[in-house]
This record gives sequence, structure tokens and C-alpha cells, in this order.
Amino acid sequence: MKEIVALKKRISEHVTYGDLLARDGKISGSLSEEQYSCTFHGRDLKKSARYYRETDSSYCWVCKEKLDIYSYLEKKEGLGFSQAITHLVKTYRVPTDDLPDVFEEARRRRVEAPRVKVNGSKLSQERLSGAIRLMRGSIPDEKYERLVFALMLLKHATPEEKKTGASEVLRKAALKVVEDTKNGR
Repeated sequence: MKEIVALKKRISEHVTYGDLLARDGKISGSLSEEQYSCTFHGRDLKKSARYYRETDSSYCWVCKEKLDIYSYLEKKEGLGFSQAITHLVKTYRVPTDDLPDVFEEARRRRVEAPRVKVNGSKLSQERLSGAIRLMRGSIPDEKYERLVFALMLLKHATPEEKKTGASEVLRKAALKVVEDTKNGR
């Protein structure tokens, strides 16, 4: 799959929405703005849509929709976005060989991206702290004080406590109290 912004730019160099509307007999293609009968909502007594060459888009006042070349093809032909792009590339023979490939670009970025380490225990402490703050007004003071005390012990656990797993037991107990409080126990 080619990079979408570059692909859309390349397509616009070969075909415009105005070209499609002119091909379908909706507009003459010679004016900067033209009224036409919308294809999608049924019979028009008065032309209900207007094409704007400057933005290569149109708006229908009955459908209340803005259309461009891709949405027009999606609705008219029953295509998805990527199918509409493929249709335009094939129909108008848009050259795409020299455009960047999305998967190659993503792989290159992934290889070049610096690795970020996340401290899992600090993250869970922050979540626990946030949960305790949220419960402040809905739990008895005694239970709140015990939760805050447990959190402080977790934050200041010594390396030995971390190694023996004592801080993990305390964290699980604090999370259980939070869960029990949420469930009304």
C-alpha cells in the first residue's frame, strides 16, 4: 500500500472530481462553480448540489453532504475508500511505482525509533493513587487512611521488600480494597 497523502496528490494530478462529474454529464466543467442535480437522493426539481472547482468538492443541500472524488465513487459505485483509490489508479493509469510504500516507511520508523522503558511498578502505583483519590468522598475515613498508608508503604518499599515480594502482596491487597469499595463491599 502506498503512502496515502502522496497517492491522493498523484491521483489529483491525473483526474479531478470535476472530471468525473463532467464525464457523468452533471457539469460542463468550464465554470469555477456549477449547480447540478445530485445523483444520490432521487429526482431534483431544482439543482440541489454545487460543485466548487477551487476545493474540487461539492455540497448537496438536500443530502446535507460534502463530496469529493473518493466519497463520490464510494457512494456511486458502492466501493470502500481503498477500493475507490484502486479504481482511480487503474482507470486513469496513475503511475505509483515511485511513491513511498506505507509498510516500508512504518518498518523503517520502527527500527529507528528509540526504545522507551516503562517502570511498571511506578505506573501501577500512579493508577492506585488515582483510584484512591477518586474514592475519597465515597468511603469511610478509616478505610481511606488505610489505603493511603498502604500506598505510602508501596512507594517507599525497600529493595529487600521488593525482592521478597512483600510490596507486591501489599499492592494486591490495596487493589482488592479498591475493587471491594467499587463493588460496594
